[in-house]
Amino acid sequence: MRILLDTNVLVSGFTTRGLCADVVRAVTSNHDLIICPSLLVETRRVLSEKFRMDQALVDSILDLITEAGEPISEEPLVQIPIDDQDDIFILSAAIHGGAECFVTGDREILGLESVEEMKIFSPRQFWELITRNEG
Repeated sequence: MRILLDTNVLVSGFTTRGLCADVVRAVTSNHDLIICPSLLVETRRVLSEKFRMDQALVDSILDLITEAGEPISEEPLVQIPIDDQDDIFILSAAIHGGAECFVTGDREILGLESVEEMKIFSPRQFWELITRNEG
């Protein structure tokens, strides 16, 4: 599957053990990860500012994401009825990249359930989907 993992899932996957780390590993190992410039910028900002990670570690994480991912353009922006305009860039890239799934912990985005043909899942919902399909 073609999947875009939202910033909150990527950051959790690299900063904690548990579900998001499992999701990140599963996607990078068994699926096509889609990435975009806004996702990388936001991930860098959160890791640097919120988690106060050493810049070398942040660079290493972003290198891993970049190597595992397929870069997609965010333009043109897709009309999506959400308040956070920054999320529109990432959702637009997912759509332009042919993502089948968008995985996020963002409640506003989760409330959409889908955008065009792309389904939106929480990390738990996505994990249940992929483990059910593998079993």
